[in-house]
Amino acid sequence: EEHCTESEILVNVADVPNSPLDELLTNERRGEVWEGLQRLGDMDRQTLIAFYIEGNSLKEMAEQFDSPIGTIKRRLH
Repeated sequence: EEHCTESEILVNVADVPNSPLDELLTNERRGEVWEGLQRLGDMDRQTLIAFYIEGNSLKEMAEQFDSPIGTIKRRLH
């Protein structure tokens, strides 16, 4: 009987494509997030998108929005 190591199991799991249900749930969650973002004010929405989706740093965002880092942190909170 052959035993797989833990790392081999993780590699095998990572190679399994998403099931149709996984894809459906992912798309549903994505839609819910975008709907929630649309309910926010423009500046808060832009701040969240810049940080969580585009991956900008606080410093980059402070420059982009011409705002202090503390203000950016408040918006993210």
